[in-house]
Amino acid sequence: MGPPLYLLSDLALPSYQGDRWQHSHFYMEFFEIKGAVQDSNPRYHCQDPPTRPLEPLSPSQIGDEGASGLGSGLANCINLSKLELYLHNNKIDDQGVSGLGYGLANCINLSNLILHLDVNQIGNDGASGLGSGLAKCINLSNLTLYLSQNQISDEGASGLGSGLAKCINLSNLTLVLFENSIGDDGASGLCSDLQYCINLSNLTIDLSSNYIYETGASSLGSDLANCNNLSNLTLDLCWNQIGAKGASGLSSGLAKCIDLQNLTLKLNHNQIDDKGASDLGFGLANCINLTLDLSYNQIGDKGASDLGFGLANCINLTLDLSSNQIGAIGVSVLGSALVNLTNLSNLTLDLSYYKMGSFSVSGLGSQLANCINLSNLTLVLNANQMGDEDASCLGSSLANCINLSNLTLDLHENKIGDEGASGLGSSLANCINLSNLTLNLRGNQIGAIGLSGLGSAIANCNNLLRLILEVRKKQRKESKIKRLLLIMQQQQDIEPKYKAPVEKFQQMFDDYVMKYDQSMIFDKDELELIYNELQKKKIYLTSYISQGAYGCVFEAKYNDEIVAIKCSKANFEKINEEEKILNLLKETPYVFRSIQGFLNEKKSKYYQISKRYSCNLKDIMQSLFDQKKTLPLNQIIGFAIQMSTVFNKIQQNNFIHSDVKLENILYDSQEKCFNLCDYGDSKLFKDGSCTQNLKAFTRRYAAPEITDLENGSFNIKYDIYGLGIILLELTLGQFLKEEDCTFIRNGNLPNYLREKDLFKDINQIIIKMLEKEPQKRIDSFELTKELNELRLKLESQFICAVQDKLDFFDSNLMISKFKQSFVKFNYTCKQNEVRLDEYAFSDYENFSKIYDFIQNRHIRHLDLNLEPPLFQYNNLSANEAKKIGMSLEKCKNITSLNLNLQRNNLGADGAKNIGMGLEKCQNIISLILNLRDNKLGADGAKNIGLSLEKCKNITSLNLDLQYNNLGEMGAKKIGMSLEKCQNIISLSLDLWYNNLDANGAKNIGVSLEKCQNITSLNLNLRYNKLGADGAKNIGMSLEKCKNIKSLNLDLQDNNIGADGAKNIGMNLEKCQNITSLNLNLRDNNLGANGTKNIGTSLEKCQNITSLNLFLEDNNLGEEGAKNIKMSLEKCQNITSLNLNLKQFNKLSIYQTCLNYYICEIQTQKQMDLENQFIDSQLINSI
Repeated sequence: MGPPLYLLSDLALPSYQGDRWQHSHFYMEFFEIKGAVQDSNPRYHCQDPPTRPLEPLSPSQIGDEGASGLGSGLANCINLSKLELYLHNNKIDDQGVSGLGYGLANCINLSNLILHLDVNQIGNDGASGLGSGLAKCINLSNLTLYLSQNQISDEGASGLGSGLAKCINLSNLTLVLFENSIGDDGASGLCSDLQYCINLSNLTIDLSSNYIYETGASSLGSDLANCNNLSNLTLDLCWNQIGAKGASGLSSGLAKCIDLQNLTLKLNHNQIDDKGASDLGFGLANCINLTLDLSYNQIGDKGASDLGFGLANCINLTLDLSSNQIGAIGVSVLGSALVNLTNLSNLTLDLSYYKMGSFSVSGLGSQLANCINLSNLTLVLNANQMGDEDASCLGSSLANCINLSNLTLDLHENKIGDEGASGLGSSLANCINLSNLTLNLRGNQIGAIGLSGLGSAIANCNNLLRLILEVRKKQRKESKIKRLLLIMQQQQDIEPKYKAPVEKFQQMFDDYVMKYDQSMIFDKDELELIYNELQKKKIYLTSYISQGAYGCVFEAKYNDEIVAIKCSKANFEKINEEEKILNLLKETPYVFRSIQGFLNEKKSKYYQISKRYSCNLKDIMQSLFDQKKTLPLNQIIGFAIQMSTVFNKIQQNNFIHSDVKLENILYDSQEKCFNLCDYGDSKLFKDGSCTQNLKAFTRRYAAPEITDLENGSFNIKYDIYGLGIILLELTLGQFLKEEDCTFIRNGNLPNYLREKDLFKDINQIIIKMLEKEPQKRIDSFELTKELNELRLKLESQFICAVQDKLDFFDSNLMISKFKQSFVKFNYTCKQNEVRLDEYAFSDYENFSKIYDFIQNRHIRHLDLNLEPPLFQYNNLSANEAKKIGMSLEKCKNITSLNLNLQRNNLGADGAKNIGMGLEKCQNIISLILNLRDNKLGADGAKNIGLSLEKCKNITSLNLDLQYNNLGEMGAKKIGMSLEKCQNIISLSLDLWYNNLDANGAKNIGVSLEKCQNITSLNLNLRYNKLGADGAKNIGMSLEKCKNIKSLNLDLQDNNIGADGAKNIGMNLEKCQNITSLNLNLRDNNLGANGTKNIGTSLEKCQNITSLNLFLEDNNLGEEGAKNIKMSLEKCQNITSLNLNLKQFNKLSIYQTCLNYYICEIQTQKQMDLENQFIDSQLINSI
């Protein structure tokens, strides 16, 4: 038998040298443990983390005996929490892996395990045995098993699943089982048991190259639908034979995973045809983040089209359709389908190995240009026989994708020459927001001329920060590219230098002293120095958020992203301690994440860049408490579970946070969870660590042992006490004062507990957390257990409450949402902050100073009010207007602009000069432009419109052109410009008192029809001359604006009459997406018939929930009021109603006729009621 096997205890591994070693990696690929200790220079290693490949002991494998011996040794590593074993290709069969599993079962503290057992011979018995062993690892939360090429069939897969079903604490699971012999029954058996892993949120399963057919794929979908908490799923079924029916069944099942946030589905080489692709699109319709690999199937034009139209809700989509049977028509229709993905932000599309013509290429590109929110695009079109014309057409189309910031084009192995490369580059130079470009043109026919033209064109991409360009491997080509990159880098280095906002810093400093009666950590001069230091690193401070014990926190713009940056005086001990602790916690959820940290040149200040969190827990609680509200019980428990999860990891690593308080718990609005931050004063502890060593703590949340300076000691229970005080505040719905916390520390907790039965169970947990004596206080693992038991109890009660009252689908939906409420929290609270990039000016007399100021500041939000005093006019010359425009040109960073030039007699030339300045502000997203009463006329409207056309990034526009005598032609000009602003989602257009007739209304309406991205429209046409025909023209256009959900239409004083009311009403009937309607028809001679017409139409608008209807001064009479009353009775979905009939006294009525909804009828008292007398009986009948 040879020398005996050595256990880990014999090998004197670090796990046996003290409690602090808890992470181990064992590399044993082609290792032999037999006799290894006899070698004077042992070649087995245990590292944390591994830094290099380990030297093999010998060419042979460890076999069963080695694996079993290894398991026996691991059984003694009771403190092991993280383990990764590399046992690839070691001739381990069922006995060896069962022995290994037996050993792992004794590692009771194991929470993270990665096993590399691929290319062995473990078979069915081994897989089942391994599952049985893992079932006893009760604390296992993260598990990765590599079991490919192991002769596992249905029986083994099912046995493995049975074992994993008992790992109820698993939250992250990866199973790699490719190239085994698993069929339909095995796949179903494996996945059906995963529903019992109730905490499973992230799952990756690789079953590629097995024997799964349509039945197995359908069962997989149904089984995974039962994993209620699944949020991230990767499923690899490539190289099976699931076919169309399998794809359909799989997607139908996955459609029921209502909490799924991210789905990756690999289905290449599966004989999926058009029907399968179509069903996949329908089944995956609700996926917002989807990666779908359907390459090497049998999908044609119809399948591609149906798939595209089905994925309408995707925000992030990766779609591989390479090597199918899609033709030019299919590519074009697929592009049309993608346009319907209105929220699409990130797209990767692979259409390689087709024969595309310029028609299909340009068609695809032009359709992508209509994806208005698309910012990141990867387009793979290699080996498609594309020539010069195709490349140029593609570039021309992509040039219209104005919001693209990141573009990857893979066009290798085509037939593109010099002309195509130059044309492509010239077009891409027009992508004004492009910052990152990757261009792969290898294997084409591009020579020196083409490369030179391409380089010259790309050099004009002024905002480009990063370029990866692959053309040929010849050195002379590379040198040209290097010269191009050098030119571009020189362009990027010419960055604007901004003056620090010293006036804001001074005001911040003064306000802080007044509020707290003490100085800030950094005075005005130091804040100015901080601003300038960061600017040198292209980090631009945009707001001041808060000050802590050691430094200040700012918001900043860095690499085109909004981040948070903390500045503190350099304390190297604290910096090193926090970096070490954050490294220990880097894989732990609900922990603050640092992006980058660095010292300034003088090493006097330390900067830490992190994600920009929305607010902290104190902000949220303050907002709720101000409204006399508190967190629901389920979310209090969910929050506590998140914090206890962090405490578990802290306890495992033998340190404490030491300053658990509301301000150190940050809310992540993207992930909808809480993160614990600020580990600078965390302390490692061992038995007898003294509390007098705790330098930073907040007295309100400090445990009683903090007062015992002689005998007080600390461990994780110190932090648990602080969390207990926070939970107590959450249940009470109020903040505790310091004297309250002193009473509680002295044993008076019962006086503060909420007596309501709802809080009975959580109160018992809080009592255990706030025990005065630390040895009696609950620890983190016990806390997590009790909180989860309470969560399950509440879930059970909720299930019993809804199951019998709702149908199967609705009850499951409600139950899933309730379970999710323990994990995801949705709050809109915002931190108090001082904006450093927001300025407001209103003094025209000092405009020269304003002009100088604007030029030298980093401004993103500008409010410029140059409106003269009431009843007065300024007389700005065209040159003065030009000066205003030139000042706006300097504000390259502005994203939000409010420009009020009301009553300034600008005229057409002044409007032109203002517009020329605006069109240079390409980063503006939100624009409020008030040009009311400026004698613009039709020419002025044309000038301002032409400039707005060039502001391609505007999504919200408020344009006030009142009192400008635009007439029919002016309305046409402004309309023609607006129809080219295709990114606008919210539009407010004020055209009252502009001599518009029916034709003018038609001109505006025809243009609005083409603005199909608008969801919110405010159209003010008050005091014009529309008449019934004008109302009809406006209405006919609005019914074609299918995406409008909120409409404010003001037609006051336009003499539309009863016929106009009928016209506008009939059109509104067809606007079935509108949920909020504000309709002002005051003073239009409607009469009783007009109100009847309007009312009859409103009866058919059953999706409206909020209605404001103004019908004053319309000769309604008793009959008119009765008509409107009869119609409103039938509007059963309205929850908010404001009805203005002018002749009534103000009434507030709660009526059953409106399904118990509140109706507020607002009126004004009028002295003369002779013309429109309505008796009290009718009022009561309403």
